[in-house]
Amino acid sequence: MKRILFCSPLKGETTLGVYAFSMVGMWVFAFTLDTGSIVVVYITASLLGFFMTGYLPVGFEFAAELTFPEPEGTSSGLLNASSQVFGIIFTSMYSWLLSDFSDVVANVTMAIMLIVGTIITAFISSDLRRQNAQINDKQQNP
Repeated sequence: MKRILFCSPLKGETTLGVYAFSMVGMWVFAFTLDTGSIVVVYITASLLGFFMTGYLPVGFEFAAELTFPEPEGTSSGLLNASSQVFGIIFTSMYSWLLSDFSDVVANVTMAIMLIVGTIITAFISSDLRRQNAQINDKQQNP
């Protein structure tokens, strides 16, 4: 039995949208910590977590599309390894900024990093190789 994958022609745009919402969420979070309302902080932290966590499966799927015909495990493994390295670097940098400056400086720095990531993501070509191969295979073998 053939496995049919869900293929969206907007994978690149979805990735960019989720990344941009993560960036916006980080900016909102950075400036709502000082509101004095714990409910506002919980809501903004929830929205930030929703989009940042949602970026993982979207990003992995987009990477699998871009690196086809390489196995998905290769791109997923490389993404996991790089996220661990960047996680350690950014956590150390955030800790230093938080202890030597303030929470606003640390959060704004992370938001700036998300702006850089959003810009880089915007320049990624949406070459959906796996989707194109599946469409070609379907046309050749109806």
